[in-house]
Amino acid sequence: NGMTTTPHSRTEEQRGANNPNVPNLCHESMDAILATDDGELIILKGSYIWRATENGIKKGFPRLISQRWAGLQNNLQTGTQLKNTVFWTKDAYQKMLFVKGKSVWRYSMSQDLDKTFPKDINKMLDLVAYKLNSLVGMFEMRQNGDIYLFGESEVYIFNWMGIIQGPFSTQEVFVGAPKDIAAVFQWTDNNIYFFTRGGMIYMFRSEDFKPLGKPKSWFNPAVGETDWLGCSTNLVKVTTSASSSAVLPVNTWIMASSGLLSVWYHKYF
Repeated sequence: NGMTTTPHSRTEEQRGANNPNVPNLCHESMDAILATDDGELIILKGSYIWRATENGIKKGFPRLISQRWAGLQNNLQTGTQLKNTVFWTKDAYQKMLFVKGKSVWRYSMSQDLDKTFPKDINKMLDLVAYKLNSLVGMFEMRQNGDIYLFGESEVYIFNWMGIIQGPFSTQEVFVGAPKDIAAVFQWTDNNIYFFTRGGMIYMFRSEDFKPLGKPKSWFNPAVGETDWLGCSTNLVKVTTSASSSAVLPVNTWIMASSGLLSVWYHKYF
């Protein structure tokens, strides 16, 4: 069929603890990712937590979620570090909020569960009134304190005064954003990052929500595990003639040059 495949590798694979029960983030999608004010990512999968910086996974991780936040359930959906004291109340500043289904937990910086938690999320955010059945992602905008809540295909914007806007189509607000969102966060560079359940990451500028023209990685979207976790890439390069009728895998990116198509696709090994 005129196709050749060559592996593309950058770094050694970042693996979890030497335990078959620990998920391998290089091979599995994440449940949730939270960005903290001090420049760390909190990555959640199943019953485990990883902490990462721009240099990769920190030593001593993964750990059990229960070792860090007593009483917090596994298989969480999303969360964020709270900053907007007008919206969340003053006592919520810098606390960690976690969401699973209709339940929400809030922990202090000393990792203590706040009194009255866990509670029904609708007592904090009336999602029923806005027909938002479940949250797949949330973050607070660093620049103005606006809060973005993502459903499967829609986004609500709670401004810093608590006025709600939406729903909007996620793909209309963030043109080109993925539909299979696993996590959304704003990083210390102020850019907004969407992780997909397939392991890809899409990057947008916070000032106008347009895709980054010159991403930190090879292209936008990029492979999240490779760029953020130090995994060996799960991309395979396929080169074929532009006129070929070859069947290509899903999650395919095509770059045409001199009559040839260089195709990168994400592949779990």
